[in-house]
Amino acid sequence: MGLVIEKVSYRDFRNVHDLDLAPAPGLTILVGPNATGKTNCMEGIYLLTNGTTFRHLGSTSDLVREGAERGQVSCRLAGDKRVIDVSCEVTAGKKAFTINGKRRRGGECARLLPSVLFSPDDLMVVKGSASGRRDLLDGIGTQLNDGYGRILRDYTRALTQRNAMLRDEVFSGDLLDAWTSSLVAAGAMLYLYRRALVRRLAPYVREAYGTLAPDEELTVTYEPSRDLAAGRDEEDRAAVGEAFARELAASAAEERRRHVTCVGPHKDDLGFAIDGREARLFGSQGQQRTVVLAVKMAHAALVRDMLGHYPVFLLDDVMSELDRDRRRALLSLIDTGMQTIVTTANLDYFTDEERDRAKVVSMFHGELREAGLGL
Repeated sequence: MGLVIEKVSYRDFRNVHDLDLAPAPGLTILVGPNATGKTNCMEGIYLLTNGTTFRHLGSTSDLVREGAERGQVSCRLAGDKRVIDVSCEVTAGKKAFTINGKRRRGGECARLLPSVLFSPDDLMVVKGSASGRRDLLDGIGTQLNDGYGRILRDYTRALTQRNAMLRDEVFSGDLLDAWTSSLVAAGAMLYLYRRALVRRLAPYVREAYGTLAPDEELTVTYEPSRDLAAGRDEEDRAAVGEAFARELAASAAEERRRHVTCVGPHKDDLGFAIDGREARLFGSQGQQRTVVLAVKMAHAALVRDMLGHYPVFLLDDVMSELDRDRRRALLSLIDTGMQTIVTTANLDYFTDEERDRAKVVSMFHGELREAGLGL
């Protein structure tokens, strides 16, 4: 069975003053008008199950209710004869995570019970910028592999510092070379990580898409800014690093002119093609949304197979964006045993059967009222 969320408690988190949510092990529907705090509730769960938030933060104080000095979200996980309490206390300066009362990194909390989030913003991934697709891929990789997250942080830091050197022409020579070396080392590993992840993920995405659109075939490809493994052993980190270093040297004049690093994994993309045609350019809106839905379903299945248990599936206000068939396909995941929490402003998106087997919780003015049978 694995772990499931037994209870989530919010204290001065975002606009939520004092609230306890007890989701069902199957489907929970959190229904209420807009601006009542439903997405804030989902954000708290995501924070505890991923170690970070899915929203942009000006500072951590954004997570604290106005007028309060600190906020907290905590949950109790239960299953496999275990009970685990996870908490995150937020102040203006930091987020502090604990597991059973002991300080832990956010990533350690995320390894207990990861989550997969599907939100309206995700529906723009296919036709949006390459950065959104990189973020999608890196989010999956970081969740599945601690090493992926470390390498991504190392690369981002080296890139930021190197770009600062290029913008400030006073700095050059040894200092720029040092950051270039760090960029090459981290970039080679990130390239290899991404290539391996896409190869692992692609069959899951193809299968999920096939269940949604049986007459079409979806392919997923890693599209690096430079093919650093061309003609080489693609598992050879040293060879990939040497190729990256040569690409950087070849672009040196352009870098001096533009004051920015012009090649590397920060320019990579993720390609989706439906029957051989690029989905971003030729796919209909319905097809593009089906691609995203397939990726989310594949993500959940990959977590199950790699970590040995399903994640918790968080669907934040997406039902209004999907047609009936796609809603049915999405909710079919619950039949596999995956705990799913859905927010919506309209219960009519669910069939009578779905409502009957769900735990329905109404949210008004920061208060919860339970209905339905519960699972």
